[in-house]
Amino acid sequence: VKFRMQQIYPVVKLLEPLDLYVSFAQYFVALTENGFDICAPEMLPKEERRVDIEDARHPLLLWKAKKGDEIVPNDINYTDERNVFVISGPNDAGKTTYAKSVGLLQILAQKLGIVPAKSAKVSFVDHIFTHFMMPEDIGKGEGRHRSELRRLKKTVLEKATPYSLVILNEPCGGTRPEVSVRDTLNLLEGFHFLGCATYLITHLL
Repeated sequence: VKFRMQQIYPVVKLLEPLDLYVSFAQYFVALTENGFDICAPEMLPKEERRVDIEDARHPLLLWKAKKGDEIVPNDINYTDERNVFVISGPNDAGKTTYAKSVGLLQILAQKLGIVPAKSAKVSFVDHIFTHFMMPEDIGKGEGRHRSELRRLKKTVLEKATPYSLVILNEPCGGTRPEVSVRDTLNLLEGFHFLGCATYLITHLL
């Protein structure tokens, strides 16, 4: 019995990752059945700091496609020199959905080697950093603006490298508009100087 268990155990260990990959395969089949393009990206060295994705779609919008809604594709492009992007516009226009799709497609490209897009060339990144608004913590005796900047400094600014991907959602709100604009511009300048790919969602600019 012990000998048989030694033979069976390595096979059992394969079931969990196998189930994961089968689930992903079924999900990508469902995407293609609902009008999503699927491709295997060409992976580039992180030193190139370049992404060129044509007709990308947010993979979690499958449920909308099943309802018959049209999922509009968008391109994702950045280089080592053109690395900072400001996403602005009215509410419910898809700003956050687009920014999240940038991060999700990067993960899918690096971990699975398949993305919902017509074509893709993707440089590896060393980290993906995100910053989304959180409720104020009145226990610390500080307003949202100070709290957001402190968290941004600790979780993103001190850790990002030129080979990182950074996604920021309204990071400088909670204070006077002129102060928010000033701090947002300082952030953009800093990330451009660092060289990492940066997507910043804001209503200020």
